[in-house]
Amino acid sequence: MLLNNIENILDSFSDGVIAIDKDLRIISFSKGAERITGFLAVDVNGKNFNEVFKSELDVHKSPVADVLENGKSLANIKTEINNVDNKPITISINATPLKDVKGKIIGLIVNFRDIEEVYKLHAELFTENARLISILNSITDGVLTVDNEWRITSFNPA
Repeated sequence: MLLNNIENILDSFSDGVIAIDKDLRIISFSKGAERITGFLAVDVNGKNFNEVFKSELDVHKSPVADVLENGKSLANIKTEINNVDNKPITISINATPLKDVKGKIIGLIVNFRDIEEVYKLHAELFTENARLISILNSITDGVLTVDNEWRITSFNPA
């Protein structure tokens, strides 16, 4: 009963949540993880985390494996994993060791979110800002901008 409640709780998160045992086998895969990656829990449960998510994590030592080795949580690590269509998606990942009553690490809880849209919006803002600066700098008259408290926020070189 409690396990079902825990699964329901994890499935209510929009973030992906994955439980991994000490051998990096996936033992739980939330609905959020399914939505973000396209993988189904039934297809990945029991499989090795690094085999399922072939990514830049393969090139370097997996930060998830590091958490198993050193027992230190990691937070907000930007990385890429491949989704079910083998296309890279940019995610922010957190991992926390699971310990038994004696303090021995028995697995991990990994949660992650798709930050692809955040990076696209960041790039759009950067491009728009560069365009506005270019326009401001092309005006031959002196121009300055101020904020709500009349502090100068930018000016052109004219």
